[in-house]
Amino acid sequence: MHLAPIAFIESRRWPLAGVLLALLAAVLLAWQAQRALDEGQALQRQRAAPRRVTAATPAVPPAQAQRQGQIETLARQLATPWERLFELFERQTPPGIVLTRLDADAQTGRLEIKGQARGAEALGRYLVLLERDPRLAGVLLRRHERPRDEAGAALEFAVGATWRAAAAAEITP
Repeated sequence: MHLAPIAFIESRRWPLAGVLLALLAAVLLAWQAQRALDEGQALQRQRAAPRRVTAATPAVPPAQAQRQGQIETLARQLATPWERLFELFERQTPPGIVLTRLDADAQTGRLEIKGQARGAEALGRYLVLLERDPRLAGVLLRRHERPRDEAGAALEFAVGATWRAAAAAEITP
C-alpha cells in the first residue's frame, strides 16, 4: 500500500500584483537611500571646503544696521534661560523676604532685585544666601530703608548683582 503525503498547508502562488508592488517598494527605497547618501556627501564637502571671504562687502545702510542690532539684542534676550534665573530667586528667598521686582539685562548680566524684608536680620541672611550662590557675583546692597510714616513697616531694599549665565546653565534645577 502506498501512502500519499498529507499537505496541511495549501500551497499558494504569490499574486503577480503583490510581487510587483514589493519590487517597486524596494526600488523606491533604494532610490531614497541613494539620494540621502548623495546629500550627506554634498554637505560634508561643503563643510570641508575652505570658506572664501570676499574683500568687497557691500555697505549696510544705517537703518538696516540699527535693525540688525535690535534683532541681535532680542535674540540674546530670548536665548537667556530666564526660567533658571527665576528659579534661582524662588529657591533662595527665605521666610521674611518678599521680592517685589526683578530687573535683568541679558546683555550685561546685571540684576536689580527689589523687595521687602521683615527686619534687618532677615535681609542680612538673604544677602548671605545670594553671596554664596555660585551663579551670582558682585552681590551688593544698594539701598535699604523703612518708610517713616508707618510703624512696624517692612524694610524696603534693592540689591544689585551680576548673573553668571555659564554657571547657571551647568546647574540643573
